Amino acid sequence: MISGNVSTKVEWEGKIVSIQPRTRVWRYLIDNRTHYHLGYNFFVEGCSSEDKNEFVVAISEKQLLKGLFRIGDVIKGTAWTKKYEEREFADYYRAGSLKLVDREDDNLEITSPPWVMMPPSMQVL
Repeated sequence: MISGNVSTKVEWEGKIVSIQPRTRVWRYLIDNRTHYHLGYNFFVEGCSSEDKNEFVVAISEKQLLKGLFRIGDVIKGTAWTKKYEEREFADYYRAGSLKLVDREDDNLEITSPPWVMMPPSMQVL
């Protein structure tokens, strides 16, 4: 990790093992809160140019809908490292050049959570 609030561009590739909605809750005054739907976190097992085998990549909802990504997909792309360690969860942000490398069998039997289908839109969550 590079310190001093500097981020660097990395290349990564791996299999999506989990997808989590990414939101930010902002609390001001005593009971006033607001929240923002930022997109999704992909929990990935693979490799990156930073020599990480497991990492989290933040993507936008628009990127998810364009690629129709789901658990089990092998994807690759580029992203930027964290700029603010104390307030950012994902290892990589501003993902780009996302490409589907491989997809598991489309005929998976889905009976209970965790589901492997594409997650619902942020408005449903």
